[in-house]
Amino acid sequence: MKKSNTDEKRLYTPAFVRICIAVFLLYTSIYMLLPVAESYVLQLAGGKLFLVVGRFAVPFLFVAGMLAIGSFHAYLGDAYKRKHLFTYSALLLALLTVAVPFAGHLVAPLWWAVPVMQGILFGLGVTAGNTVAIDMTGSPCRTRANIAYAFASRLGMLTGLVAGIAFGEMEHEVMYAAAVTALLSAGCMSGVRVPFRSPIGMSVCNLDRFLLPSAWLPAVNVLLAAFALACFPPALPLLLLLIVPLTRLFVNLSHHCQRGTAISTLQLSLDTGVLAGLSVGALYFDVRICLLLGVAALSVLFFFLLTRPYYKRRRTR
Repeated sequence: MKKSNTDEKRLYTPAFVRICIAVFLLYTSIYMLLPVAESYVLQLAGGKLFLVVGRFAVPFLFVAGMLAIGSFHAYLGDAYKRKHLFTYSALLLALLTVAVPFAGHLVAPLWWAVPVMQGILFGLGVTAGNTVAIDMTGSPCRTRANIAYAFASRLGMLTGLVAGIAFGEMEHEVMYAAAVTALLSAGCMSGVRVPFRSPIGMSVCNLDRFLLPSAWLPAVNVLLAAFALACFPPALPLLLLLIVPLTRLFVNLSHHCQRGTAISTLQLSLDTGVLAGLSVGALYFDVRICLLLGVAALSVLFFFLLTRPYYKRRRTR
């Protein structure tokens, strides 16, 4: 019991708590903004495009941005201070959020670039924050640190979605609130003192800190489950119950020094599934319920027939 209490104190240091608050605020900011950004960006694009692609465009463009930056995570995290990558990403997100309403006529021809840039900055910030959280934690506490970081991010996601949906009609106010939240996130991370780490010379483009090859099958399973829950937003709180076992599953499929890549893979699959599920929100209620039930059943079968046996064979911890 004494050892457990000591480990808890060692984990929840002021620096680690600040990191968790920072990622909570970053997720709150971006998910608060998404419901509003869809309508605003599509207004810039014009009515014809809205009729053709509706609200499907923005979430998938956002995911495209996250995927586009993914293979550069390791190089950027090695060449620059990871704390700065998170801080500057949050600051640029805040600036982009505030600038778009004032430069609407200039942004209109490049409407598609706004969600792509948001996805790039968000993906870079979340991955950098995850690496900082690991760097600031001793080896015995790192799995619990991964769980705490992932839980903070999902709690921020839910908080942002509730705020964005509840106040969606107050478009400009929500955008300003999202910008302020991103600034607060940057402020929290900027106050964290990270020990110096010598560069190890990563190649410019690689899968480290992006995708863990040994976790590809569980990642597909998680994507399906997250999509099903996001089809019916009231069911999204279930992700908070799943985040602990999911984090352990992905960590247990990684080798030493692959922990950060495992968590990045989990976060990417969760966010991709949630954003894809939210994009079907414009469909009729009956259609969404059918998607929820169908994809949820598929994800459960996927787990017991494929993911569970795969995990038992491939786990490393």
